[in-house]
Amino acid sequence: MKLFEYIDRIMLIHKLIKESNTGSPEDLSKTLHISPSRLYVFIDELKLLGAPINYSRKSRSYFYTQKFEVHINLDFKL
Repeated sequence: MKLFEYIDRIMLIHKLIKESNTGSPEDLSKTLHISPSRLYVFIDELKLLGAPINYSRKSRSYFYTQKFEVHINLDFKL
């Protein structure tokens, strides 16, 4: 996967989780144009980085259990 595409997906996932507006895993995977299994990989990667992510069946959305931010910095040197 291309680096910038990966970063864009991570940032979109973060935005939707922060807003508690992801929909079901199937809905979110369709929004991201990826398979549900690939979505679970993204969620697991965020959790490994310390993201306190849970899923609510009642609201049908992922959400953060406490404040969490994603910051991605890239440095390019020639």
